[in-house]
Amino acid sequence: MSVKILFFSRNGNSSRIANKLAKRMHSEVAIIKDDINWKGPIGFLKGGFFASKWKTTNARIEPDIQLEEYDKIVIVSPVWANNVAPAVYSLILKEKKKINRLCLIINNSGSDTNKAFENIKTKLGTIDDTFSITKSKKNEDMVIEEILRAIS
Repeated sequence: MSVKILFFSRNGNSSRIANKLAKRMHSEVAIIKDDINWKGPIGFLKGGFFASKWKTTNARIEPDIQLEEYDKIVIVSPVWANNVAPAVYSLILKEKKKINRLCLIINNSGSDTNKAFENIKTKLGTIDDTFSITKSKKNEDMVIEEILRAIS
């Protein structure tokens, strides 16, 4: 099975998770980017506003890949305002028909992720596999093992 791991990261957490998975799966990662500066306190507030209002961005993958060439796409995203990062849902909305199977991994510091998954599924429809990593639960390595079992 061919798997591609994509991530969006504001402060490095999603990047770390995506790279851990890639190393274990002998896969490569690509970055989801957009044209908005999300850094600092203003970026944090702007991100929460965009996420809560489902505002889309000009999302792209670097390096550019053909999503339909992979059996499964794994996306790692932070939780912003009970949602994924705007670049992530923008990319999924734009490219959903090209994705054969989608695994979404969301990560946060401590809030409940059930509401985030409910919101995401309402807007984006069915997602094949979902996982959440919560820093306060210290469950990153355990969830990565679950993911590896589920998508291997």
